[in-house]
Amino acid sequence: MVNMNDLMKAKIKNQKCTTKYNSTIQKIIKSTRIIEDLIIFDENREFDKFNIDFDAINKIYGDRTGYEIACNEIRIDIKNFSTAQIIPFLTDISAEFVKIYNKKIVLYMQCLNDCFELRFHTFREDESLWLNEDLNVYDIPIICYISN
Repeated sequence: MVNMNDLMKAKIKNQKCTTKYNSTIQKIIKSTRIIEDLIIFDENREFDKFNIDFDAINKIYGDRTGYEIACNEIRIDIKNFSTAQIIPFLTDISAEFVKIYNKKIVLYMQCLNDCFELRFHTFREDESLWLNEDLNVYDIPIICYISN
């Protein structure tokens, strides 16, 4: 499922996808791993299930979704990526996550001034999504992609 606000729709409209992003996907996938039931972007291999205080996660972040979102913030240089690539990129990286982890994934991509920001979390029936379903309440271009 794809949901985007009007600002993102305007950015994507009439854009043509001309460059490839496979190396970006592979870098993200290579640096992501599962710890307990969390999918964590861990570029420096710093996370370990023994040094994660799951009780503190609930106090600080509210739930596991909030913790994953905090850990999984990836910035992609605007010079190496275009708005036309957003939906194909999210589709492809989502498929990779599902293939590897066999979990439903929720991805968000925002357009900032100098980069694209990707965040993601595991879809959990007992927890809410990170952002409001009405993405028009946010004043930046943003898209939410939920895997099958």
